[in-house]
Amino acid sequence: MLLTFDDPFLLIEKTREGLTKDDADALAEVYGLTDREMARILNLSERTYHRYKEEARLDVSASDRLLQLKKLLQYGEEVFEDREKFKRWMRRHLRTMYGEAPLALLNTMTGMKIVETALGRIEHSVYI
Repeated sequence: MLLTFDDPFLLIEKTREGLTKDDADALAEVYGLTDREMARILNLSERTYHRYKEEARLDVSASDRLLQLKKLLQYGEEVFEDREKFKRWMRRHLRTMYGEAPLALLNTMTGMKIVETALGRIEHSVYI
């Protein structure tokens, strides 16, 4: 998945075409996400996620969520300047997120926005 986020219309086109299970697996591998976590984030059952063949296209909704996830994970890595530190932060239960780990919030768009906002606060050294 070599997409950049510079051209929103290209992103819409790719979302409509559907990203592949391979794209999801590649992102999961880079950020240490399990199949269960990926299925939850993409709003699929774990069984459905497993049934997708590697080159099978995800539906528009799952593809859109995958692109949003990729964007969020790249942003987090930039903010922390270290992928491993960011991955640990994503799994930490935080008081500011009502005891939830950021990763647990990614199955809703509101949750993704909360995590993105927290990353922005960290980036600008605002207490969270």
